[in-house]
Amino acid sequence: MLINLINFLEVKILKKRHKKKRRWIAYTVKAGDNLTMLAEEYNTTIEEIMQVNGLTQRTVSTGTTLNIPKNSVR
Repeated sequence: MLINLINFLEVKILKKRHKKKRRWIAYTVKAGDNLTMLAEEYNTTIEEIMQVNGLTQRTVSTGTTLNIPKNSVR
């Protein structure tokens, strides 16, 4: 539970820090999507997507909404 709280706070701080510099787009995960493909498509890193969304695993479920930095969209 403490780890979840820390992750939540890290995401809040990261979003606040990048609020002026970046805007986020919401991306709903579709069947067959994975973090590697999304990182390449949106010109970002797996680690950044995981940190922004508070993920602890590299797997995402279909229907999950992820925040992707808007300025990285090609």
